[in-house]
Amino acid sequence: MVSENYFQNVYPTFVYDTLSHYFNFQLTNRPQNDFLVDVGGVIATRNISSIFLGLNYYYFNRTLINTNINVSTGSFYKSGQLRSRIDFSSPTHFYLEPEATYNSWDFLQSGDILDPNYKPVVLDRIDRKIGLGAGVPIGKRYRAVLNAHFINNLDRYSNNDVFVSADTLDELRLSGQRLGFAISSNRLNRKQYASAGYAYNFSVDWFNVDEAYTPGSTSLNGAQQKNHQWVTARVSMEQYFKSGIYRTGYLIEGVASNQPFFSNYQGTLINSPGFFPLQDSKSRF
Repeated sequence: MVSENYFQNVYPTFVYDTLSHYFNFQLTNRPQNDFLVDVGGVIATRNISSIFLGLNYYYFNRTLINTNINVSTGSFYKSGQLRSRIDFSSPTHFYLEPEATYNSWDFLQSGDILDPNYKPVVLDRIDRKIGLGAGVPIGKRYRAVLNAHFINNLDRYSNNDVFVSADTLDELRLSGQRLGFAISSNRLNRKQYASAGYAYNFSVDWFNVDEAYTPGSTSLNGAQQKNHQWVTARVSMEQYFKSGIYRTGYLIEGVASNQPFFSNYQGTLINSPGFFPLQDSKSRF
């Protein structure tokens, strides 16, 4: 219970019952703060600075319901998310988590004021999904999650390194379903910049999407519409060790996928799996 923010004010005590000669276990609950606000952001010399606002509301009766709205905005990255998690305690511990998410990245805006030779990539990405996830514990340290999402993505990009105002961008639309299954364990001491503990994750996702490609002025291909199906499996392991005043650790990630080629090389590369070990890895293409 104490792993949930809502129950941080719960204190356990043992009270002796003189009639039954047994101890009764009692939980004392101080008044809770049902409404929480998260504020954050990023400040960087590159044009990827952003601000973040999160609104959380808790409701607890026979189930614990946590509803949150997350908004992030900046020149490079914009995001909006509405999500609700419903935790059930009986007869089997499990949770349901419906969500709707919108993400937008404008790589043309990711310039660097300290590097005059930096060339931003002409790429504008929009990622939208709506779906439902369900999770159950496996033992004391692992959980299994099954999720289903409808996705609708739009990529607008140039196939050349140099972009002029007269050029028009390629448009690649992907819409369809994604089904996923994951087993994970996370015992890191922090959400970010961890220095102790470990995190393991294994996931498999199945995609069934329709591709609609509209070429721009920099493309050599014609318009195309296709259906694609593929499977992606991912394994990641992260762990940290303490030796005196120093901390060492490792991060390993592997991906296997039979994702097919899309209408052209650039569109295929944009939608291929990537490795993002650093905080700003996703801001570079």
